[in-house]
Amino acid sequence: YYRLRPQLAIKREDCLPVDDDVGLHPALGALAESWQARELAIVRGVGYPNPNRSHFRSIEIWETGSDSDQVLQDGWLAEIFAQSARPPSLAAESIILGQKGDLGPVSGLNMRNIVMQDPAALIAQAKRLPARGGDTANPALAHLYRVRDELRAAALRIEEQLKNAPRMRAEFPKTGLGRQLETAAKLVLAQVPALVIKATLSGFDTHTNQLGQHTRLLGELGQALGAFRAALIAGEQWPRVLVMTYSEFGRRA
Repeated sequence: YYRLRPQLAIKREDCLPVDDDVGLHPALGALAESWQARELAIVRGVGYPNPNRSHFRSIEIWETGSDSDQVLQDGWLAEIFAQSARPPSLAAESIILGQKGDLGPVSGLNMRNIVMQDPAALIAQAKRLPARGGDTANPALAHLYRVRDELRAAALRIEEQLKNAPRMRAEFPKTGLGRQLETAAKLVLAQVPALVIKATLSGFDTHTNQLGQHTRLLGELGQALGAFRAALIAGEQWPRVLVMTYSEFGRRA
């Protein structure tokens, strides 16, 4: 790697050592405490046979758990949830902090997913919906009514939980991922009943200025995750949370 990428390779002495052969990028210093506490696992070299060089198809394979020559509709988490009974108290199976297209592993016809950027905006929008859907013999319209009723009920449930949430005792970075994980921490501390909260950090398709962009992105990732961990430890909720990050952006070298 040092021979192939002499301008991009991080010097060994600048890495944060994990073992004799592996080191973290220096911008990931906020994760060092998690590693030292034996709360961090790193899985390297994950892939699949006959890899597809399309980023779009590759991330689809990752998020559905399909073979490279197989196309699946449901995400791998949706498949897991379908195999067991879900708690009746759920406000939703998942909360997506971003755009509707970010469903990924929780995509599925039998999933109740809430997409939002801010709980307050979601609650305000939901309150403008009628309290109950109408009666209709049209199955498509009946489905829309049902989804609308479920969304309104979930938003009101989130509002109720947030009212009794403990005060946040951690400072989050003023970045896109920092704001997403601050919202995620509020939802966890309020014990909003959802199985998954999904956040997204984009920008890793670095064809130019990779050294600087990669440093900035990994710094944003590490600092946001470090603040998230600190907030949940302070709120005594860290033991009930599992955080997983993944990226499709491997490199041939």
